[in-house]
Amino acid sequence: MTTEVRRMAGSDPAAQALIDAMVAEVGELYEPGLPQGSSASPSELSPPGGGFVVLYDDGMAVAGGGVKRLDERACEIKRMYVVP
Repeated sequence: MTTEVRRMAGSDPAAQALIDAMVAEVGELYEPGLPQGSSASPSELSPPGGGFVVLYDDGMAVAGGGVKRLDERACEIKRMYVVP
């Protein structure tokens, strides 16, 4: 078993696949009609103001999460997801 963490832009296809999976799963858990929009765009989860990491297990993306800069001293974790 090989585990690897890779930093990438929020717009990277691997990051987007995890974000899409998270949005789909959350949509099934919560009341229909609740807003499903993102509070962080792919550009906000990309350098220089943010970032995204993906955890790979034997070459498969199994988890990820982003960081969105709020100001010079604070950031927020966004779109954290673990594949069930």
